[in-house]
Amino acid sequence: MGTRRNRKDIKILNKMRLNNKLIKISIGWAIFSLAFLSISLSLQALSGSWSYTLYDGNLLYGGNGFNSVAISGDGNYIITSTWEDDVLCFSTSKNEPLWIYDKGYQMECVAISFDGNYMVIGSGEGKIYLFNKSSSIPIWIYDAGHSIIEVDISYDGNYIACAASGDTFLFQKDSQIPLWSAPGSDIALCDNGNYIAISTSGSVSLYNVSSSVQLWSWSSSTYRCSELAISSTGEYIVLGCHYFTSSLMLFNRLSSTPIWTFEVDNYINGLDISSDGNYIVAGWWGDPGAKIYFFNKLSSIPQWYYDVSTFDISSTIEFSGNGQFILIGTYSEKSHLFHRSNNIPIWMTPHGSQGTISSTGKEFAIIEVNKLYFFNSNYVFPTVIEDFFIPYITIFSILGMLSLVLLVKMHQRKKLLKKEEMQREDLQKILRHSNRVSKKMVRTALGIDKSTFDEKISNWATEFGFKIDGDYIFITNDDFPEFIKELDEKYEEWKDLKKIKKV
Repeated sequence: MGTRRNRKDIKILNKMRLNNKLIKISIGWAIFSLAFLSISLSLQALSGSWSYTLYDGNLLYGGNGFNSVAISGDGNYIITSTWEDDVLCFSTSKNEPLWIYDKGYQMECVAISFDGNYMVIGSGEGKIYLFNKSSSIPIWIYDAGHSIIEVDISYDGNYIACAASGDTFLFQKDSQIPLWSAPGSDIALCDNGNYIAISTSGSVSLYNVSSSVQLWSWSSSTYRCSELAISSTGEYIVLGCHYFTSSLMLFNRLSSTPIWTFEVDNYINGLDISSDGNYIVAGWWGDPGAKIYFFNKLSSIPQWYYDVSTFDISSTIEFSGNGQFILIGTYSEKSHLFHRSNNIPIWMTPHGSQGTISSTGKEFAIIEVNKLYFFNSNYVFPTVIEDFFIPYITIFSILGMLSLVLLVKMHQRKKLLKKEEMQREDLQKILRHSNRVSKKMVRTALGIDKSTFDEKISNWATEFGFKIDGDYIFITNDDFPEFIKELDEKYEEWKDLKKIKKV
């Protein structure tokens, strides 16, 4: 019987140890989960990240959605246009528009100055609108007569450029009368406003904003020019063109001869150059899929590339003003943020078909159908919370409940073991001084009710080998030493159980 009892106790000990480990893991995970959620939500609040949903988001019935978005270089203001011809201006400090302009038609492309003071919008009906951030009333409106394809603005807002279905117009902010115009369908105005690059179907030309006379021009009969970007001072120009193959070309403003050319079979569909002109990023789309290539201006050999996804197309390829960060958006509504040093995204979200990034790379805005998201790249947690909040809370709740159940069971077991330990210690003390004692005395000393005592005393008699005769318990002298030894062994096991509970 003693051996059977020992096996039972060993089982109890092993089960207690296992439960103790499970409790430690569950409690640790629960505490980590709670801390993670708390920190994430706090960081989200500190970063000021938010989202805004258009008032009419019933897309199945022709509801409203966003067309384009731009963020000011200082990261403080956002300008957007919508499917229903509205223009919305935001301060990044809150998710409510500063103002809404709803008197336009086919409002499409947008651009914003570095400090957010000036915003330009081009419409599909051929009108160009200039706004100040303080008012929804346009400073001026110009009718170009053709659909506006692209708009650009200098950092100080003094110069505005617009491409309108084959013609390019250059303005100063103080007048809706163009300074001059030239043929072109793609534009790139440098940040300081001194130079503008304009491309047509088969050529690219560089101008000083003071004159419509070309500084130089490059042309090709075999390529179609489709993408264009210029550095902050206009020192470097990068051109993307395609025919049977796609080529990326880097120019210096002093010459129409490319510094270098990089060719790839796929279709080039986006590019940008850092403000200092030292780095270039470009996207290609086609079979077998889309790739993002990163270059140093010193070489046509890419420093790294990144596979976006099979048959995906880049909708946004944009450097932060300092050239350290790159925002990549795709038409499958995924956005990635890279540091220029490598091709491992430092942040990603399933949100967004288009995006825009501030000069420091700390702030960026993303549009996804009828939603606008604002993020601060110093904090990666808000997106994790948004994407995984519900399943994470579910897991945390289940683990918390399991931990609670185990704790309750362990607490109950602890109380029972403690009670039994005290009972056995008292029984051992009584029987050390006499080999004959009344059951009532034992029951009173142990503090057990009569029904429970009658049940336990039979088990103890079997376990320890003493005899019960009527109202008395007898232990023979021969059995007494062995009986005491077994009690001592049991007492040590009880102490082990107690230690397990405390760990």
